[in-house]
This record gives sequence, structure tokens and C-alpha cells, in this order.
Amino acid sequence: MRTTDYGATWTDIANGIPVDEVTRSIREDLVRLGLLFLGTERGVWTSFDAGESWHKLQRNLPAVQVSDLVVTERDLVIGTHGRSFWVMDNIGVLRQLDAGADRALQLFEPAFTVRGVDPGVAIDYFLPQQPEALTLEILDADGGLIRKFDGKLKEPEDKDKKKDEVYDPTKKDPPPTANIKAGLNRFTWDMRYPGFTDFPGMILWTSRNNGIRAVPGQYQVRLTVDGEVLTKPFEIRVDPRADLADAADLEARFELANAISAKVSEANEAVLLVRGIKQQFAALEGKANRTDIDAMASIGEAISTIEGRIYQVNNQSRQDPLNFPIQLNDKIAGLVGVVESAEARPTDQTREVFARLSARLDSELAQLEGVLDAALPSLNERLVASGLEPIERRALIVEEEPST
Repeated sequence: MRTTDYGATWTDIANGIPVDEVTRSIREDLVRLGLLFLGTERGVWTSFDAGESWHKLQRNLPAVQVSDLVVTERDLVIGTHGRSFWVMDNIGVLRQLDAGADRALQLFEPAFTVRGVDPGVAIDYFLPQQPEALTLEILDADGGLIRKFDGKLKEPEDKDKKKDEVYDPTKKDPPPTANIKAGLNRFTWDMRYPGFTDFPGMILWTSRNNGIRAVPGQYQVRLTVDGEVLTKPFEIRVDPRADLADAADLEARFELANAISAKVSEANEAVLLVRGIKQQFAALEGKANRTDIDAMASIGEAISTIEGRIYQVNNQSRQDPLNFPIQLNDKIAGLVGVVESAEARPTDQTREVFARLSARLDSELAQLEGVLDAALPSLNERLVASGLEPIERRALIVEEEPST
């Protein structure tokens, strides 16, 4: 029963609840007036209109007595008899959902996310039908683009097929995509910027190419569906257990980690350049004359030596760095984890090591440029005179694997 006049009159609000259901607990939401949660002998129900109608809110909760409910700032905590505690996280969707209206395209405002506690920012959106095209973009407070994710229809996971797959340490994970199925969808942004440039078969011992974590602050998410654009703000908060660092400390941490990541990209782009030039050399085998073949072999040997000091070319598996010492790109990449290991301003020692490794990399890059500046112009003149294409300073061209 419901009263709005302190008990003078009462209204029956059991409409939609089975007559044999036993009520154990009822709570009103802390944010949305009239959003009710009902715990019964067999599960959880919800009402968006102060009890005028009810909807089952069971999801993966088993049929179990719900003896108590607690509504928190973001979540619904469910106390059961015999099945422990359950939590429905991020009930912001329920707070924004208009269950009685005709359903249209909707982007829900994400709940605040705590860095270091939550796995990511939960972004929920409703699609009335499957669209032709969809993109999700993460923006900073000023509208600057951080990440862009394309939409793709996700097939149900085939666990048996995944179990039989052979592990390949050099195979890159596919880029994350946003689901485009009709209905309610959730995409979770891991609060990270794009990672550093990598190359096929790259194996690092000290680091995984996850990208730099975003600093606490204000952000936006932009959903574009078949030309229609929706934007919502959200907030990333600092872990209250680690609030000793102020905003300037965390910004300094982000800036250094970002600079380190950019330096790793420089190193890896040099590897791609070396391999791109050697790829062009290989394409000229059987076409160029002996003099030019010998010149290309000499250049290739010189730039391969530099490549080997930038990246450990002997790595074929995750365990190979135990046998072959890591090189510059791996050492620099490892500093990202050091910087991000604490919610604090980076140490002077970390900056000193980064400066030292950066100087060594700059020296290798200068040597690479010196070799190419000295050898490529004369080689290209001879190649052109022979009717062949000159060698370009371009990265390795990777052929896309055929889709399965």
C-alpha cells in the first residue's frame, strides 16, 4: 500500500505482482522520485511510477528470497537468504529510463567512475533497431577527441572454439567495438588513451600496450547512430583511499607517462621504418644489378644493427626476453608502469632514467638518419637510371589477414 498524506488515505500498489508473491522489503531510489525496488520471496521487482505498475528485475539473480535491499549512490545491493549478497551496479540507467514511453534512441548519462576501483566507465545506450552505422567517442571536457570506437554486431561467444585456439603471443587483440544490436547495450571504456605505436610480432617484457590512464576530471561521451548525435557528460573521480595526491600531481604523472609512451612510439616507428626499407630491398631482388644489390645489402646490415639496439629482434615468445636482453623500446616502455604504479607525482629518479634512455634512443635515431642520408640518394639515382622505383622512407606495409 502507498500513502501520500501521512497515512490518512492509502492506495493499493500491488498491480502486476503475482498474488502468491510474498513481499520482504521495499525501498525508494535516492535519486529518482517514484522509482521503487521490491524484494520478494522469489526475487526483485521495480516500479518507475511509484507502484502503479511493476516489472521483474531478475536478470541473472536466481529465484531466491530477497530479505533486504539497500540503494546506494550508484548501485542496488541485494541481501538474499542463502545466496549471499548481490549487487546490481550502475543503476543510473533505471533512474533515466522512461518505461512507459515509446522507445527511441537514447544515450544514458554514465554514473561517476572511481579510478583505481572501477574497471571502467559504463556507457549504456538504447537502440530501437539495429543501425547501419554507429560510433562511440570519448571526449575531454573541451570536446577534444580521446578515443573512437566503431560499432559492430557482436556474435555470441563460442567458448568451445576459444578453448581450442592455439595461443599466439605475437597476435594482437582486435580493437574494442561497441555493440549495435537492437535494445539496451553497454560499452565499458577502460579510462585509457590510445597506446603507443606497435608493429607486427612485437613482444615486450616490461609492458603491455594498454595506453595511459585518464586523470580524474570531467569528460564526455558522444554517440553517433546513422547520423543522429547524442552527447552526455561524465566524471572520473580519484580513489578516496589515495587522495594524498592533488590534481597537479596526477596531471604531472599523466604528462610524464604520455611523454614516455610517445618516446616508445618513436622507437617503434624507427623499427617500422627499417623494416619498410628492407621490404623494398627484398622487392628489388632479381630486378636490380649486382652493384645495387650489394649496396642494399650493406645498407640493410647497417640499419638492422641499429634496429637490434632499439628492439630485441630475437624475441619470438613471451619467455624469450629471459634469454635475450631487452633493448631500448622495452626499457622505456617499462617506465610507464613505474609512473602509473602509484597515485602520486613521478619521482625524480624516474625522470632521470627517462632522460638517460631518451638520449640513447635519440642517438640511435640520429645514426639511422645518418646511414639513410648518406646511402639512399646515390642508390636511388642508380635505381631510377635502371628504370626501377626508388627506395622510399616509409614504414613496413602490413597486409591485412583475410577475415575468417
